[in-house]
Amino acid sequence: MSEIDVAYYVQIADDVDVEHEFTHQKSSGSARQYAKIVARLRSNQSGAGFTFIDRIRGGAIPSEYIPGIQRGLSGAIELGIEIPSECIPGIQRGLSEAIESEIFDRYPIMNIEVELVDGAYHDVDSSIIAFEICARKWFVDVMKQLMYQKALYLIDPIENAIIPISPT
Repeated sequence: MSEIDVAYYVQIADDVDVEHEFTHQKSSGSARQYAKIVARLRSNQSGAGFTFIDRIRGGAIPSEYIPGIQRGLSGAIELGIEIPSECIPGIQRGLSEAIESEIFDRYPIMNIEVELVDGAYHDVDSSIIAFEICARKWFVDVMKQLMYQKALYLIDPIENAIIPISPT
């Protein structure tokens, strides 16, 4: 009998509504970079995937940098999150030995909404790439916060199991 590949994914708790600020600065080397974003992350309706809402008004971030933010977020979401090794024992207990530890690597994050609410740029040092990097790092920061708040869940769609992702 062959093993079935299960499309596990990560989902945030329904009541999550987090506003987070992240600044990306690189001053070493030849090309300097600067980007700052303030965005909110919320749970989205089941099956809705990823939704991006741009609420920037008044030029806090020039419109030509918004696609970089969207690409950074989309890339981070598609890549998924790496579940830290200290979380593995708790997840394994939650699965009651149904899953081998080797599968815990990277899982896509489903059903989230990101609303860009503010930010900042520098006339010389900002670029689409700087905002893309900033968005990725913002996303990783938020996911770490949610893990420690016990607001992330590994979903097993076959067994219909919801397993909390937590370092404890």
